Amino acid sequence: MKLSSIKYEHIIEAGKFIDQQGIPNNYLSINYWVKLPNKKEYPFKYLTRIAYQLTEGNEGKWLDFESTEGYRNYIASLGVKIKFYKEGLSFFNEYEVDHFTSLAGKPYRKKNIKNVEDGEKLILLARKANKWAELSVIEDYWTKKDRTWQWSGTFKEYLWHKIFKDGDSGLVYFVVGIGGDGDLFINLQCQTSNHTQGKTKALSKEKIAAFNQYKLEADHQGKLIHKTNLNSYSWDRLVAETRSFIYRYSSLYDELESLIKTDANVIEHAKLQLPTPPPLKTKSYVVNVKRNFKGYRTDWTKKQTESQRLGIKGEELVINYEKEKLKNLGLNNEAEEVQKKLDGEGYDIISYDEMGKEIYIEVKTTPKGIEEPFYLSINEKEFCEKCPKKYLLYRLYNYNQITRTAEHYILTGEELLRDLTFSPITFEISKPLAE
Repeated sequence: MKLSSIKYEHIIEAGKFIDQQGIPNNYLSINYWVKLPNKKEYPFKYLTRIAYQLTEGNEGKWLDFESTEGYRNYIASLGVKIKFYKEGLSFFNEYEVDHFTSLAGKPYRKKNIKNVEDGEKLILLARKANKWAELSVIEDYWTKKDRTWQWSGTFKEYLWHKIFKDGDSGLVYFVVGIGGDGDLFINLQCQTSNHTQGKTKALSKEKIAAFNQYKLEADHQGKLIHKTNLNSYSWDRLVAETRSFIYRYSSLYDELESLIKTDANVIEHAKLQLPTPPPLKTKSYVVNVKRNFKGYRTDWTKKQTESQRLGIKGEELVINYEKEKLKNLGLNNEAEEVQKKLDGEGYDIISYDEMGKEIYIEVKTTPKGIEEPFYLSINEKEFCEKCPKKYLLYRLYNYNQITRTAEHYILTGEELLRDLTFSPITFEISKPLAE
């Protein structure tokens, strides 16, 4: 066997050599890695070739071999562990991030040999950060490759990657990366500086402040993974948690994207505008397709569920609108009685008509246009059917995140049931007991 001259001590010495010299780029993206007693991991083929050159009579010789199961089993038999990564990169580890934290934010000079050596050792970590973002992208999102670990003559203070939604401004994004303290993080941020060498301008101070305030009100919390907990993680777990984070805050992402696009001086603050006529037609995401399930992907749960925060803000606008309406009619006592109802009642707000009689209001709010469809639960639909003459649906659209204003149209319960189409899009699946 070609590798028979390699012994345990050669593998250990090869690891020390690689610690000093780093790993060449062409050995970074491979599936099999060797874990040594120092808990560090090395590319199987590169470590084996270096170990071979350390054996007697083979100094400096190039070992031409393929990474076969037999060769891997031989190296493992020497007392080391071979690990397989389907991702083509070993996972993050504490010693790598410790090396990064020792350099983060410090000057980098190409003429400084030590700086160059340190930089070469960061290449693998930078690739892992990039791989993390690539693997974590969900539908409708994308990430841009960036394997750099220094900018403007400085070791980066963090290695992070942005995850954007297709077609958006690029000024709001999810970020995944390693901070200067060595912890991994996942967050939702906006463009606060021109670190992209002027290609993407930073948001104004006012927009950044509005962005941060909105996140604060939304009770958004980023995720941190302490470097000492990395041994309890894997690529699968890290990617699953990252995707879960993105799904969880996807609606907030949309709201913040709308917020930073808005001119805060255009519309009066916190006010529902006068009603408009209902649209003659709305969009529908229910498409007539053959039941072959090809070329058809719609996240119905996401379509049905508007952000809870957005719903609350829309309800606040309607409550204020109704109170003002009643006061203008001289119904001051009734205006004081307008209130939000608990979830599960089948409607959102109790108010009064011009005769002082109770009416029941359901509110549906969207930052999108007038033609966007809305979604009713079975409970909401049944309540409308029970008392259609006392039921109103306020459809708020073009909701403005900064000014907290919206346009709207109103449908009576009778109009809702008579003029609109109800399309079932989800089903409860259960199995009844056999009789």
